[in-house]
Amino acid sequence: MNAVNNGPVVARSDQSRGNFADFRALRIPYARTHDSINQATSNGHTVDISAVFPDFEADENDPASYDFAYTDVFLEAIMAAGTEPFFRLGQTIENGIKKYHVFPPADFAKWARVCEHVILHCNEGWCGGHRWGIEYWEIWNEADAQPDEQREKSCQWQGTKAEFFAFYETVAKHLKGRFPNLKIGGPAVCADMSPTPIASTRPSISSRRPTIRSPSPSRRMRSSTSKRALHRRVSGDGGSLSIRYLRS
Repeated sequence: MNAVNNGPVVARSDQSRGNFADFRALRIPYARTHDSINQATSNGHTVDISAVFPDFEADENDPASYDFAYTDVFLEAIMAAGTEPFFRLGQTIENGIKKYHVFPPADFAKWARVCEHVILHCNEGWCGGHRWGIEYWEIWNEADAQPDEQREKSCQWQGTKAEFFAFYETVAKHLKGRFPNLKIGGPAVCADMSPTPIASTRPSISSRRPTIRSPSPSRRMRSSTSKRALHRRVSGDGGSLSIRYLRS
């Protein structure tokens, strides 16, 4: 995949530094939104489901249950740099002595519906949202980091492989049913740490593995002929960012 993990860092005060200009100059096709905890704010609130939908007991159909404030800031910076987000739906790695959000969700179907609303916010204007047309959506990250017998050590998925298979299938089928034109898949895998790693014990839902290529000129957001043209400005007062989305 011709891409990087995470987008540019925009300096937001005279006491911080950013790399927005350099990032934009690289003309990177995609940025994957994983481990993005310090990309838009120091409190870790960007794209993790636990941040966007902080109370899992809340009504997933109620816009008041969601917080997209820093999510939008993060994604806007990526697109203003001429890069398209590759959105990871899931949780940031937890390397500390205590785990908080890398456990199997209490309700797989509800988690899938929460992700549905994240996509609706980004692509269909739901909850004060946008029409960004984000195409790639990945479910979770590196659930194969530890074999079942050592899953309590995992910093990515504290459930079993069987639980992950059921979870992934539930979420992937729901999202693909709701958004058949989007590329929904995964999971990113990292290692063969048991005789039967996740990557080999079960085929993906689709027998055809998607090939990720650089977007064509007609799809690049930086193209003057794209459906959405970005007007961007990085001002000199600490690097504040202003974006306007225009229809061609």
